[in-house]
Amino acid sequence: ATPPTVPAASSTAEDKNAARQQRRLDRLDRAANGLDDLDRWLNDAMRHGLATLVGEDPGAFAHIASRMADASLPGLSRWLRLLGQVSPNRPDWAERVLDGLAQCYLAIRAFRKRSELSEGLLVDLQAFIGIATRRDEVLAFGERATDDWAVLALREEPLEGSDRLRRTWLLGLSSGQFALLLDFDVARQGFPPGFSPGTVQHGTLAYYPSAWPLRAIAADDLTQVEHEFFPSLQLSESGTLTDTLAQYAQALAANLWLPQMPLLLTEVVPVSENDRFLICDAEGKSLPVVVLNNTGWQLLALSGGSPISVFGEWDGSVFLPLAVLADGRWVGI
Repeated sequence: ATPPTVPAASSTAEDKNAARQQRRLDRLDRAANGLDDLDRWLNDAMRHGLATLVGEDPGAFAHIASRMADASLPGLSRWLRLLGQVSPNRPDWAERVLDGLAQCYLAIRAFRKRSELSEGLLVDLQAFIGIATRRDEVLAFGERATDDWAVLALREEPLEGSDRLRRTWLLGLSSGQFALLLDFDVARQGFPPGFSPGTVQHGTLAYYPSAWPLRAIAADDLTQVEHEFFPSLQLSESGTLTDTLAQYAQALAANLWLPQMPLLLTEVVPVSENDRFLICDAEGKSLPVVVLNNTGWQLLALSGGSPISVFGEWDGSVFLPLAVLADGRWVGI
């Protein structure tokens, strides 16, 4: 009798998945030496003290970052290089640097217990140290979501050398699910075509595996559609800043290396106080705002003292506003 075809197809899929898992395990094993090197460096730094470390070797962070790059751990390399760029003259220098080094130590400890990590958290660890998940794997195995996606904001920032990164934040108007698209401008070749904030795109996204999924890629071409953009946004998230920060705590508990959390804050008022800017809710709770390129004054002007909706990124310490809904207009800032 002719063997059934379904088990054969299933076997092929299982073989591909097994091969994918083996590639990942091999890549993780190759990272072990680099992480052991970083562990020794961190212990030496703590024994001597951060001030002594930087005083004796101003290029200490650049040197260990180069060693991580040589160990094929580009995520850790960039992280350490950025820590080295924090000015020692800042009053919160020690706090910021220690927090960053703690993230590295946490990654080392998690790596040594990687067999005990959930699938999502293991992928988050890989992303932090610099082991990328391949695009074809995301398309093949990533969780998919089809929706009308509101384009909330774009943000471009420099990477090492002349490379640049673009973050595009989307919100599913039916699901209320956020999605982050990442694009890269390598060697000044330019970013691929993107989407305009304030538009709505229909299509399917595939999410990267994660304990708190945010990053995604388009599984098909997204098509711009007409949609009630602004009313949907106003109703997409509600609650106080206390509720919002509780959700952030939940996200951080799931993904220990969450770089930033998208926040859509409704009915908040920006204020200026003692040369700093804050976002305040009806309960009087507030978040500090990053002031870039007169962002704070833009917020005050757009609100006119009245409640507005603001979208931005929260990193656990400060809120970076990226767009505002004011008087029926979606304005990037």
